[in-house]
Order: sequence, then C-alpha cells, then structure tokens
Amino acid sequence: MADLSECQVGVGCLQCLRTVKPPTIGVLILPTLEGWKTEAIAFSSNISSTYLADCKLITFPIALYKVMRHVAEGIHLITLANNELKSVTSKFIITFSQLRELNLEGNYIHHLPEEVRTLLHLRNINLSRNKFHIFPDQLTSLQALEMINLEENEITGKKICSCAFNPLPAKTELIGSGTAGSPSLFPGHTHGPDLSTLISILVSSIQLYLCVLLLCSSSKVCSTM
Repeated sequence: MADLSECQVGVGCLQCLRTVKPPTIGVLILPTLEGWKTEAIAFSSNISSTYLADCKLITFPIALYKVMRHVAEGIHLITLANNELKSVTSKFIITFSQLRELNLEGNYIHHLPEEVRTLLHLRNINLSRNKFHIFPDQLTSLQALEMINLEENEITGKKICSCAFNPLPAKTELIGSGTAGSPSLFPGHTHGPDLSTLISILVSSIQLYLCVLLLCSSSKVCSTM
C-alpha cells in the first residue's frame, strides 16, 4: 500500500493519481472532498504518461516513486504543470530516465540538476512561466531535443546564452521571452551560431588586430623621425 496522505497532494489530483498504473494490484490512499479514502486500483504495465498538473505539489510525491518503480523506465511523458515546485530533484531525473516529454510549466523552478544531461531521449521540455534567470546550460547536451519553451521567465538579454558557446542541436526550436509582454530573447535563433557566422567573427577580429598593429608600427616610426 502506498500512503499519499503526507505528500501534499491536492483534492484535484484524485483523477491524476488514478492514471499511475504499476503492473500489480495496488492500494492508494487518495484525497477526496470528504477526506482521505482507501481505493483499490487494478494496474496495467503499459502506462507511458503521468499527469499531475494543478495539484499544488511542492515536490514530486515520494510515495509515487515506490508505486511506479516497476514502470518508471516506460514513462515517456510527465506533466507537472501549474504546481508549486521550486526544483526538480536528481532522483526524479534518474528515476524517469527515458522521458521524451516533460512539462514543468507554471512553477517556481530556477535551475535544473546536472542529471538532466542524462535524458538522452528527451524531445520536448516546457519550462515556461518559471523563475529561470539564465539559460539552463544542461539542455545543450541533449541531442534529441526538438523544442525548449522558456517563455515568461526572468532571463535578461545579458544572461541568455551559454548556448552561444555550447550550441543546441540545429533541429532544436528555442522559444522564450523574459517576462510577459517582453520581446523575445531569441529573435530568429533556434540554436547557437553557425560555422559561417563564427568564421566571419574570427576574420573581423583578425583584421582589427592587424589594423591596431599597423597603427602602432606607424606611430613608432614617426616618433623615431
């Protein structure tokens, strides 16, 4: 039996929790309008999605790690949108290592754990309406990523891109703006600078350096005369 009575799961999550289906018969203690009640659920082993949105969660329920331990590697989509999460734990990332989609929209998250780099199959991550101040550099390691949503965070223009030096995969779409109503921080960019841009910057830098050398040499010649 998994007792969720101390997991700070709201009444609105009753239906959400019924979608968590390990491959055995289990018993969950679930919140209802009348209080807590025990409910037996017939579980199947083909579950691939878990929805825990709008539940007022401040952390991922510890009991669910136990309930889902037999099917964790088969979970490809987790939705934790519109909760009160302040962080994503290393344990969460390690447990659900086969994620393809992760929706963390509408929380208070300001950083990601380094273990995010191990989510090699992750294709979409929604981090909109959170508290990020800088671009989460861990995401640049994920070659399967197709979409990152960072809209309505607190990322300013000076703190955008570590991804300029660690480019995202060319196929990755990067959506983002600093706060509601502000212009996009990533105008026309879906990934880091391409090779031609870097070469152009390098050539310009060399030309500037040569000009400075020439001016210095000229000034020395004039002074000796």
